[in-house]
Amino acid sequence: MADDGVLGKQLWISDGTAAGTHVVKFAPRIESDAQTQELNWDSTSVSPTGVSVTVKKGATTIYTAANASGSFNYDSYGTGIFTTEVYAVGSSGEFLVDRQIVSVIDDSAEPTVSLLGSSGRENPMQLQDFAWDVDASAVGVHVTIQQVTSQGSFVIYDNPAAAHSGSFNFDSYGLGDFTITVAASDADSDWTGDASSTTATRQVTVYPTLPLTLLRDIMQHGSYLGVGDFLYFSAQTDETGGELWRSDGRTATWHHFS
Repeated sequence: MADDGVLGKQLWISDGTAAGTHVVKFAPRIESDAQTQELNWDSTSVSPTGVSVTVKKGATTIYTAANASGSFNYDSYGTGIFTTEVYAVGSSGEFLVDRQIVSVIDDSAEPTVSLLGSSGRENPMQLQDFAWDVDASAVGVHVTIQQVTSQGSFVIYDNPAAAHSGSFNFDSYGLGDFTITVAASDADSDWTGDASSTTATRQVTVYPTLPLTLLRDIMQHGSYLGVGDFLYFSAQTDETGGELWRSDGRTATWHHFS
């Protein structure tokens, strides 16, 4: 093992001469896809009688050549493990080998999308609200909210240029299954197809706590009904007139339904 100051500590083979000393195999060199990925070779100094050049991405060969010298740029092949091999037989019979393994990684991570707010099962008395937060570096934030009821499926919010953080209240949309979908991508463009995207979803079912006929009966007859921790009753105020109210006995939780 030796370190030449360029390739790092690698396995070498030698016949005791400078010309017969070369790397046999070495561990992958890690580079970002923002760097230029290019193979350059030149074996003209040994007047080769035969040259074989191969570039592979994984197990797939993406380039071959038999030139004594040349170059091959593989930036457009994106990320992955690339193996470049150059074999040359010199005019004096010497056998020259250059083999490199490069691990090209994405220099930009996928955007992170966080969803908060309503989820699972909720009743109409609770706050129905979705909130989202996306990495500031992301671009193209697209937010869609869909409602599914017995009458069909409806898109109640669709913003292909949404802010990185925001919220949407859907109290007024009543019952049904609500799903928020947030998609975002990064602005990475080191090669075609370099941009990565993230999609996140969150779902809530808003279900009725009382039959509508029973609610109407409470309104019409001035009756009341206890359900769980709440008392439902009809009441009248100067500001709102006659309406349906509910309370769990605490002043802060009195709530009227217009």
